[in-house]
Amino acid sequence: MRIDSGALRVLPGFDNIAGVPIPAWAGTLLTVACIVAALAVLLLIVRNRRR
Repeated sequence: MRIDSGALRVLPGFDNIAGVPIPAWAGTLLTVACIVAALAVLLLIVRNRRR
């Protein structure tokens, strides 16, 4: 599962975030962390709504 922001590839296996080349695994880790954070926020909203 990879979300491509349309960033230019600097080197094979590297992503470019805000002009900073980072390894592909770090980009994947960042994507997973964002998804987990978004799910946590959604869960919090849904749980608070029921009260």
